[in-house]
Amino acid sequence: MVRSLPQGFKKVGGQRQPFAQWFFPLHATVETEEDESPEAAVEKLAGLEFYKHVHTEDGEMGEFFTRLDNLFALWKRGGFWDYAHPWMECVLPWQTTSMYISQVLANLPPQALVGGHILLWPARARRHAPRSLCAPRVNF
Repeated sequence: MVRSLPQGFKKVGGQRQPFAQWFFPLHATVETEEDESPEAAVEKLAGLEFYKHVHTEDGEMGEFFTRLDNLFALWKRGGFWDYAHPWMECVLPWQTTSMYISQVLANLPPQALVGGHILLWPARARRHAPRSLCAPRVNF
């Protein structure tokens, strides 16, 4: 996930303009079996190095699919829903992920987003993708 976080105002050509910076929070999910303890899921994430751990919770699969409903309600109440709120989710080939993200973010200033959601899923697998998953051909 990529988040645009406002940092304040800076002078550009003698005028104060808003500026922001990209941040990359990691929202990781671990699917577990019904009889598996939550501690087992935490063990699977051992070794991750992060700047700051903010939150961990257990939930049902259905809750995952509605996790952003409250955000949409806030956007609508605050009037942001009526502004452009680009939404992008894609699965990226592991070997091109870094280059792709760098190019997109270099051409999309963080202060351009009033609302929006950018979710990038780098995928590295040893098996072929299932037939139901369509992967775009990417030529850079």
